Amino acid sequence: MNNLNEILGIMKKNVEAKNKTAIEENTKELMELLVFSMFPKGNSNSESVEIFGHMLMMISRKIDYTLMAPMGVMLKDTYYNLAVNPLFLINYTESEIKAILIHEMYHIIFNHLKRSKNLDRGIIHDYINIAMDCSINQYITGLPKDCVTLKYVEKLCGHNLLEKQEYEYYLENLIQSKAYQKDKQMQSKMNELLNELKDAIDDYNNGGSGQSKSGKSIKDILDEMEKNGIKISSHDSWDKCDENDLNNIEKIAKDFINKAIDKCSGRGNIPGVIIEKINAMGKKTEISWQKEFKYLIGNIKIPYKRTFTRPNRRLPERTDISGRMMDRTLKLAVAIDTSGSMGEKDLEFVFNEIFGIIKSVKYELNIIECDTKVNRVYEVKNRKDVKTEVTGRGGTSFTPVFEYIHHTRSLRNDLDLLIYFTDGYGESHIDEAYKPRGYNVMWVITENKENLSVNNPFTNKIKTLHVHE
Repeated sequence: MNNLNEILGIMKKNVEAKNKTAIEENTKELMELLVFSMFPKGNSNSESVEIFGHMLMMISRKIDYTLMAPMGVMLKDTYYNLAVNPLFLINYTESEIKAILIHEMYHIIFNHLKRSKNLDRGIIHDYINIAMDCSINQYITGLPKDCVTLKYVEKLCGHNLLEKQEYEYYLENLIQSKAYQKDKQMQSKMNELLNELKDAIDDYNNGGSGQSKSGKSIKDILDEMEKNGIKISSHDSWDKCDENDLNNIEKIAKDFINKAIDKCSGRGNIPGVIIEKINAMGKKTEISWQKEFKYLIGNIKIPYKRTFTRPNRRLPERTDISGRMMDRTLKLAVAIDTSGSMGEKDLEFVFNEIFGIIKSVKYELNIIECDTKVNRVYEVKNRKDVKTEVTGRGGTSFTPVFEYIHHTRSLRNDLDLLIYFTDGYGESHIDEAYKPRGYNVMWVITENKENLSVNNPFTNKIKTLHVHE
């Protein structure tokens, strides 16, 4: 059996000789060896990539010489397919191709195939591609130097950005950037090079040497694209996805990823972000948080800003009209009952609602874990800061949370709302000395709001999470 570098060398010679039968054999062998290298026995790297090997084992692979990228994933007849273009592959190293394979699997994990369809609202499409690639490439090592990085997006935006955010965050910053506003010149150069790339690919497929009309090879054009800061998109293959499949993609993706997880040698070999994504798939919050915030904050006027990342509420079909999102930063405290009576399912529902809060508004958020005492308090700046492994697991007392806020000026000052997640079983009375002053309270009970034991909850806003139905 040849090693990977030898196969790539042979592939280059067969591409030059236009021996497509040999190219297809080389590509098949290359893909098989790369996938095998992701399993524990074949993987000398300590990085957890086993799950990607299992995902790729379940994907049908085919060669597509017309694809304008080395690879592209698509969904057809409820099955994922991976298109591969050898004309691009030969320009990358073994480790780079492996990273590109992982990149394509992350698009499935992050549900980008569906989310890009929902979002294409008159935005320059290349910026959607850049934002999506930025959101996943931060989890991957060894990518080619022409791939999108956080530094590249920061350069386009002209300022620093948060790490490992959802792609909507990067897109919102990109469309507000000067680069986006002055993009016509860049678009013209991009279109020129992409047309040359298509010409070179067509020339090869029609029996030529693989050159554009101006005499440039595929590698020459890729080098010029890199020099001009233009990134290749593998997302064009998404246009070939079946519409019916996209309507059911969350279930298809969840089943697909769960099968790969079941085949892994242990959950310790699965990156945490994948567990987080699979837990969130198909789950919607029970509570409409934007509606609740509007009600609970009371008469405070909440400003909104225009954004193309959300549809216009009155005219959702008009992609040329922007939607709006809340532009006021809410100062929130979320208390979690971490007593022994709060089961794993209760906590799973609680964290799903917390993730919903994070997605709904601009926020300053502190999470307070409490059983009979406050065990841990921490600030949340983004989703990855949320600690799903809680501390405590003793009895239940609600008073310590109100006491903690009362004595912690930095938290109490300008606090808008305390949201308390609990099963409701605690003391009957909270010390009035710690009665909220200047902030509102909302209780969320994980089974039945009638279970809330306190007779002075400081609010009439008590909601139920239907955990055990």
